[in-house]
Amino acid sequence: MGAQVSDELERLDLRSADIPAEKREDLLRLFPEIRTEGGKIDLERLKRVLGETVDPGKERYGMNWPGKAECFKTIQTPSVATLRPCPEESVNFDSTENLIIEGDNLEVLLFHPGVPLEYVRGVFGVMARAHWHRFQVLTKRAECLEELSAQLHWAPNIWLGVSVETERYKSRIDHLRGTDARVKFLSLEPLLGPLPGLDLRGIDWVIVGGESGPGARPMDPAWATDLRDQCRQANVPFFFKQWGGKNKKQAGRVLEGRVWDEMPVTGATGIGAS
Repeated sequence: MGAQVSDELERLDLRSADIPAEKREDLLRLFPEIRTEGGKIDLERLKRVLGETVDPGKERYGMNWPGKAECFKTIQTPSVATLRPCPEESVNFDSTENLIIEGDNLEVLLFHPGVPLEYVRGVFGVMARAHWHRFQVLTKRAECLEELSAQLHWAPNIWLGVSVETERYKSRIDHLRGTDARVKFLSLEPLLGPLPGLDLRGIDWVIVGGESGPGARPMDPAWATDLRDQCRQANVPFFFKQWGGKNKKQAGRVLEGRVWDEMPVTGATGIGAS
């Protein structure tokens, strides 16, 4: 099955938009006189054209560092990466039902405005064909995703979630509700503040967890229990992932005496809780 997915990926055009090239063409179109014989941009000519609007000063606030120019050159290079399965790093890859896809992964910004629609459709097509897996796609780019939603094929095995860490990002829930995903979930992780009065209409699953690793900000137990109570009142499955902290394994994931592993159950009759 993993080989089938890999074969499908090989047929996709994995190139991202060449944004620097597009910007160069825009400049040359606006200022044709700055084009050199080799088709490049003559910066001195560009400065003369722009006149006093050019600031020739050095980087302010001491924000220079060795290798900065090379770093910016690297990040402007078009990506040819894609979302690929990693059976060798997985447990029971061929039999598992759940695969997490982080749409904001730095290597592949799946819902970035600069990513071509055909690329995103290709990824969704592969997920749909790999129907034996359940893909849980998580993003913070909820507004972009809502705009794309009608142009994507939402197979039953593609679940969609948004991250909401504090009240500041509650608007992402409304954007999630505006998509056509069959199963919509919230990842309230890392939970960095209380989230009272959430509107859970149309939400099928809620995951809660604390921040982990060195310097992790603590999660107040009252924040977690309040969200658990909101989910129970709204009849939404609640999954408590972890307390987090510097040693998340030691902190565990027991909330008020028990482990909360509820998940949505999908079937012909709709979505329920397990």
